[in-house]
Amino acid sequence: MKRSVLKSGLAAAIATVMMSCTTAAHAQTTGNTKYIYCQDDTNTTVYTLNEDGKTLTRKVKYEYKRNETGQVIEKKAYRWDACREIWKPAYLLTVTPGISETKLSYTEWNAK
Repeated sequence: MKRSVLKSGLAAAIATVMMSCTTAAHAQTTGNTKYIYCQDDTNTTVYTLNEDGKTLTRKVKYEYKRNETGQVIEKKAYRWDACREIWKPAYLLTVTPGISETKLSYTEWNAK
């Protein structure tokens, strides 16, 4: 009986994430940690599945900007600050495509 309750809780948690994501959500396991990815064309949010198997914890969020040809020209990363319950900027990667070369600019914000 407990197993079916845990499976129901896990299914409910995953369904909640998938409903909030319009395009795609998938899970990946690394070691003992299960990551849940919520993606669309301009955003990716990464969650971890908590030990209770029912709840998720926010970890990282990425925002993408694309040019007229669909290439990613900017990627902003944020880390979740659980104490303040806000997304804190982590880094900015800017891509400037050229004819014979591509320029990458990277800016990192220190956590305080």
